[in-house]
Amino acid sequence: MTVVSHDIHPYLHFIGAFGMFILISVYCIFHTFVVFYLYVHRSKAPEHSNVILPLWFLACTVLLVIFFVVWIETHQSIPQYIAAGMPFLYFVGFVPQFWKQATMAKQTYCAPGSMHDPSEITI
Repeated sequence: MTVVSHDIHPYLHFIGAFGMFILISVYCIFHTFVVFYLYVHRSKAPEHSNVILPLWFLACTVLLVIFFVVWIETHQSIPQYIAAGMPFLYFVGFVPQFWKQATMAKQTYCAPGSMHDPSEITI
């Protein structure tokens, strides 16, 4: 978006900004569908049995769509900033999943100098 001067191509910034915003928003919407599908079929995927995450993703997606429509209709800056911030709040929903996976993984740590035999190394 910043490669070409804004004075030469005034709409290039809007095309890039709207394109990126719409791609992230479409990802959020499709991911919400996938999360609800996994929640409905939680017997096959028990790690998706938490109801809070689908509700969080649904709330963020609904607010994203509402503020995007208000932004397009009114051309005001407040709905623009809220709509642009909603995907980032959406991505906060990934933190519990990553945290759970990080705490479940067994971390092996060998202090320097604590191993004397190379056969003790486990991969």
